[in-house]
Amino acid sequence: MAINFFAAQAKAKKKTGRLVILFGIAVALIIAILYVIGVLIFGENGNENTFTIVWWQPGVLLGVGLFTLVVVGGGSFYKLAELSQGGNVVASSLGGKQIDPGTRDFDEKRVLNVVEEMAIASGIPVPPVYLIDDPTINAFAAGYHPKDAVIGVTSGCVQQLSRDELQGVMAHEFSHIFNGDMRLNIRLMGVIYGLLVLGLFGLLLVRTIGYSMMFSRRSNSKDSGQAALAIIGIGVVLMVLGFIGTFFGRVIQAAVSRQREYLADATAVQYTRDPNGIGGALRKIGGLKAKTKLDARASELNHMFFTQAMSSMFATHPPIADRISRIEGIPISSVATSSTDASSGAAVPAGASGFAAGSEGATLKRSQLHQSVEGIGNIDTAHIEYAHSLIEAIDPVLLDAAHQPFDAQAIVFCLLLSPEKKVRATQHQILENRIDKKTLDITVGRLEKLVSRLDQRLRLPLLDLAIPALCTMSVSQHKLFRQTLSELIQADQSVSRFEWTVHVVLTRHLDQRILDRRAGPKANQTLKRHHADAVVVLATLAYLGSREQQSAELAFRSGLAVLGGAASRMPSPDECSLDTLDKALHRLDRLRFSDRQRLLLACEACIAQDGRTTVAEAETMRAIADAIDCPMPPILQEQQVTKPES
Repeated sequence: MAINFFAAQAKAKKKTGRLVILFGIAVALIIAILYVIGVLIFGENGNENTFTIVWWQPGVLLGVGLFTLVVVGGGSFYKLAELSQGGNVVASSLGGKQIDPGTRDFDEKRVLNVVEEMAIASGIPVPPVYLIDDPTINAFAAGYHPKDAVIGVTSGCVQQLSRDELQGVMAHEFSHIFNGDMRLNIRLMGVIYGLLVLGLFGLLLVRTIGYSMMFSRRSNSKDSGQAALAIIGIGVVLMVLGFIGTFFGRVIQAAVSRQREYLADATAVQYTRDPNGIGGALRKIGGLKAKTKLDARASELNHMFFTQAMSSMFATHPPIADRISRIEGIPISSVATSSTDASSGAAVPAGASGFAAGSEGATLKRSQLHQSVEGIGNIDTAHIEYAHSLIEAIDPVLLDAAHQPFDAQAIVFCLLLSPEKKVRATQHQILENRIDKKTLDITVGRLEKLVSRLDQRLRLPLLDLAIPALCTMSVSQHKLFRQTLSELIQADQSVSRFEWTVHVVLTRHLDQRILDRRAGPKANQTLKRHHADAVVVLATLAYLGSREQQSAELAFRSGLAVLGGAASRMPSPDECSLDTLDKALHRLDRLRFSDRQRLLLACEACIAQDGRTTVAEAETMRAIADAIDCPMPPILQEQQVTKPES
């Protein structure tokens, strides 16, 4: 049975609530221990011969409480603020380096191909892949949202696994993206770091302040020596508390992680329909004798990896034999850690992606659109094979260009060139003003003809493939690229469906990574609060799919009936500008996930009201779903995508 993306996101939010409760319990226990120590230190003398301990001392409780909350809470907030930039921060902290999208290395190219297929099959742009120099077999997905996700793999993973095993591991990591586990993992890292801070603070007191005071030539007095010993003593106490905090952190880490790994394994098998892939990878890991080169920082990330990266008394992952037993449906006693290989499946005809100005494409059945909406956050073998067939159908020259930073920009420019000669001439002039003539001829001139002959269904997948290369732009290059993009789109004083889709995809996925934009507000707001924004989206869809005002109003009302809420007038076309729609979608990205589902179902009803759904309309909806972080798989069709004849 397919995973319900929206229910999984809601469940992940509940788990975050439990994480906060566990964190609160750990902090309360640390405060209690500190309070006991404080009471013992500040006990009161009854007389010269007796020593009376007063257990209720509000001043001591307030002091240790504030100190603990400031240090532990401050440490957690600091780490969460650092990680809010996206998954690349996590990968970089482990020494990971982004794999060049244009790499010629066989193993690196193979893992990129698997990730590309998974991404296109699920409806999200291709996430950057980071390589970590480590002989063990491991991987992770990191980020707050699909738009800022990265995949991390060890060198042992890309070198020692077969393609099917790699596919199983990547399917496992993609399931973490769709099940809301990445966001929970990031927050868990913040909790663990906060609980470690007391120990780090104590170590700082002992090493720097205490030792320097004790051995300083200027501090030879008895009072200075006693002060130094007192500071060292406090530091040691904090180090002990840090160990206790670490203990609680590992307990929380193990409690939160283990069941999620079983779910991710099961989901990976569901995605690939091949238990031998992920099972074979686990067998190889179980039989591997290599020792990890990852340092102690990896212990904070144990819960994020495919298998446990660092040894710990609290296992964050179930035993490998147990995981294999569940995946393959065999007794644990029958599990042996030996590798298995499986041949990759052949591509099948399928797919529809992209649309150009003035072209509606083929008409789809309403059931096809509904299946794609129902499939949000899921991958299956049909879509994986579809993605493989799409990549195979793209001209090798374009594929290579999509993996090169500057050529990837040229591909985007070519995708936006109008079929109308007058508009195309204006767009060429814009490019000549932005790019020198020689470079323009080498890039755009070389690719323009190939892009113009590209099957319409290959346009969005080609754009998705270019995302990792585009992400390597500097901030200044990105600014110039965005300006050029905007001018090309506005060259004919109007915005087509495809132009808007390109704009949405690139804005969502490049701004987050290149401009280091922090994670957005929490997804906890209701449709009632953003009813006006949802109305703008429905009206825009209605106008895009209708040539007459009356039919547009019928489509709008159909969507509004599913959306619910107060009756609303239909905004005019002038009120549905690109800027207005962008702002509406930005605010709708704050919706709780149950309401996002209702919004997308309303969009589906709006599109399908006239009894015909074009590929163009379906792909517009995919862009809307992408804008609110609901990855919608592409529409499958029977007609095969083929390369144009040379």
